[in-house]
Amino acid sequence: MKMGKPKISDHIKELVVKADGDGLTCSSIAQLYNINVNTVRTIIHRFKLNQVISKPRGKKPKKLNEEMVAKIREWFDEDCQLTLDDVKDKLNGDFNIDVCINTIRNRIRNELFFSFKRISLVPARRNDPSTIQRRKQYVKAVRGKSYSICAVMDNQSLYLYEAKEKGYNTVDFVDFLKKFLDHLKNDNIENSVIIMDNVPFHHATPVNELFATESHQLLFLPPYSPFLNPIENLFNQLKHWVKKFRPSSADDVFRGVELASDIITANDCQKYFDHMMKYIPKCVQEENIEN
Repeated sequence: MKMGKPKISDHIKELVVKADGDGLTCSSIAQLYNINVNTVRTIIHRFKLNQVISKPRGKKPKKLNEEMVAKIREWFDEDCQLTLDDVKDKLNGDFNIDVCINTIRNRIRNELFFSFKRISLVPARRNDPSTIQRRKQYVKAVRGKSYSICAVMDNQSLYLYEAKEKGYNTVDFVDFLKKFLDHLKNDNIENSVIIMDNVPFHHATPVNELFATESHQLLFLPPYSPFLNPIENLFNQLKHWVKKFRPSSADDVFRGVELASDIITANDCQKYFDHMMKYIPKCVQEENIEN
């Protein structure tokens, strides 16, 4: 095990200093008091330099005193774009002191609560009104458009769908429902249970009025329960196939939806209904739905 240096008492140090004053050599003093000759030299040197026997204890004195820190604050109040190198140069010029960058940074951070950030110069025309407008027009031209699909499925097919460039509102939705009801009549289908998402415009008065004289029943999904709607899985499949076609225009999107709808089979639709049915017992038993 490594041993630490033997501690020299202040009494021995005083004797070393006295012996040096009496004219003894460092070697003689070391031999006399059984201590290392280099230790003797250090004791004598410290006494001659600072007139102290022992090295002062306590915290290491700060290189930047309060006056210097106050001056640094003043410099930053005058120019907040000063760099640490600038502060180092100013300290050297005003106080004839050479302080490392880390010391300056630590005092500024801990006592002035300043932090340094990298800045960059921005051309004035980057954000003038003309440039802002041109950027707006450019982004509108290149950003991807959103398309909406309204669809109906049963356990055998994607029964009816419609794709458009803008989102659906109440008027658009009612128009689609009218087409849907016409299809049901043409297929001689009555007393259907129609599941809808629980979004506000599905509850709109025109929707209720449309079904008031029909034999079909509207059933709205409870909140946070998309797993009870089979068409959610069908939409995922539809979007997957449309993306694979890599559409670059509105016509491509509509054509992609048409092609994707042909790919969806009766087996797919039945699978989505079966998936929904797995949750029915859990809901009846009031179980938590984790996924």
